[in-house]
Amino acid sequence: MYKVPCFYHPESLAIGQCARCGQPICATCSTMTTSYITRIPRRLCRVCLALSEAKTIAIIIGTFVPFVLMASIGWVFFVISPIVGWIYLLTVPVISAIGAIFYYRGKIREIKAT
Repeated sequence: MYKVPCFYHPESLAIGQCARCGQPICATCSTMTTSYITRIPRRLCRVCLALSEAKTIAIIIGTFVPFVLMASIGWVFFVISPIVGWIYLLTVPVISAIGAIFYYRGKIREIKAT
């Protein structure tokens, strides 16, 4: 058992440490998650959990959203004009990637401000 105080709640004793940042955390701050790739459970603090969720959402914005947009309405732009269709197919992934980057950076600033 840890005899060190929690990083976020100094009045509480830590039950473990965050797998990502290594800070000692109490039961209130601790969240058990499972990695999608390795399927190994790990304990994360609230900040690292928020960063992980923000990263997941940014990946979805950058990859899944442009795929859905191109697959669902991309053909309309090719019907209008092949040039407009190709412009659409080239710009949607770029705009989505830029949006994902801005979302992730904004979330990081928001998380670090709290």
